Amino acid sequence: PHTKLLLRAVTDEDVTRLTEIRIKRISKFNSFKADVKIAGLEESIVKVKENLAALTEYTVDWFKSLKKKYRAGRERKTELRTFDTIDRTKAAVANAKLYVQKEDGFVGTGLKRGEGEFICDCSDIDDVIVFRKNGIMQVSKISQKAFFGKDIIHVAIWKKGDTRTTYNVIYLDGASGRSMVKRFNVKSITRDREYPITKGTAKSKVLYFTANRNGEAEVVNVLLKQSARLKRLKIELNFSDIAIKGRGAGGNIVSKFMVKRIELKEEGVSTLGARKVWYDETVRRINGDGRGKFLGEFNAEDKIMALQSDGVYSLTSFDFSTHFDDKMFSVEKWDEERPVSVVYYDGDKQDWYVKRFLPEMSVKPAGFIGDHKDSKLALATSLYHPQARVKYNRRFKHTRDKEDEIVDLRGFIILKGVRALGNKLSSLPVTEVLLEPVNLELEASVESEIMESRKLNNVEEESKVDSVELEEEPFIPNPVEVKHEEVKLEIKRHKASDVDEGGQGSLF
Repeated sequence: PHTKLLLRAVTDEDVTRLTEIRIKRISKFNSFKADVKIAGLEESIVKVKENLAALTEYTVDWFKSLKKKYRAGRERKTELRTFDTIDRTKAAVANAKLYVQKEDGFVGTGLKRGEGEFICDCSDIDDVIVFRKNGIMQVSKISQKAFFGKDIIHVAIWKKGDTRTTYNVIYLDGASGRSMVKRFNVKSITRDREYPITKGTAKSKVLYFTANRNGEAEVVNVLLKQSARLKRLKIELNFSDIAIKGRGAGGNIVSKFMVKRIELKEEGVSTLGARKVWYDETVRRINGDGRGKFLGEFNAEDKIMALQSDGVYSLTSFDFSTHFDDKMFSVEKWDEERPVSVVYYDGDKQDWYVKRFLPEMSVKPAGFIGDHKDSKLALATSLYHPQARVKYNRRFKHTRDKEDEIVDLRGFIILKGVRALGNKLSSLPVTEVLLEPVNLELEASVESEIMESRKLNNVEEESKVDSVELEEEPFIPNPVEVKHEEVKLEIKRHKASDVDEGGQGSLF
């Protein structure tokens, strides 16, 4: 039926040419080739049965063959690292902003800046804790806009199991009329349930409230209203004297009289003590569980210093949710008096330099090797007595026999600023600079010497302060009362007959 579509008619010669060669090749059966193939299959079946009988040895040999086959030129490019248990609330990106309308009682991320007060950045899976003036506390999931009740006094992100955040409260008990004081943590809750932080009686209200992230305890003055029976109108209250209990505790009595107002007298310090912190290098996180390298004991104001391979250092708080960048090669507790020694190649000067500096407090990461694109860091360390091995380029005639040199970085240069260029390492061509292994005895000796010097300086400063105080208040001796004997003078008049003239009276 398709012959009419062809350009010309099909002849017998065309049919013969199309079928003759290929059909003959397909139809011709090669019996010898089939016999060889069958014999090969039988041999492979026997070998497979032998391998199945000794499966363990076969598996070991197979992996050895893989190692031998792919060893050279195929080294591992990935890094073996342990995966940490990730809490999704800690790993979530804080891509929303939390606002509150305290008087109207609304909290959420859907409120605009003009509609409410900004609290903090948050994620959409965080929990929010709300305290109200009437002593009611509530925890709920963050939403666009939620009503918690009027007269809100505090809003924050709540973390489950948080034993550090401590709430200091003074409240009025509506039943007895007494003012009570308490300190408590909120470690676990039922979402959307209202909890009283007072005794739960009618007309109870919060008089004073603070939220302290590290258990700080301030000192306040409680001023009482005038009363005929009241002799003392001011009570000094130190929250460090109050034990931290559960949120349901009633607290201690401050006064049975009416409170006029409460004033802050002194900012608080942490009552929880220093916190031990470790750094786990496998997951690049800090923890309080004893995993990894011990960094020290941290108070609320202490910082962690991280040195990076791109010539940048950063100071951060000891937040366990912090994940350090892959460029970071050193994590330690920041000591503002401990210098950092650096050897780097300056891309602008095209030479190697050494410098030592004291890391300054900075909110943002600070660079210390310049901004040139060709600058690179050879080493950076906070050792008290670091030593570096300098390798020279031996392709030149004047350095052909030059041996590696050990440089004492502590004695090489004095302390300078973070942005200072530093001193030139060598006039000879340098190929590489490496940090020498730590001499533990020398490091401990220098550290003890520096610590002793710090103590002496502190003692001298204290003695100077004492001498200044003495000069400002000189000693004035008490006046001594001197008693003088009273001398009485008496003039007597004598008679003429009583005067012995001695024969001289006739002369006058």
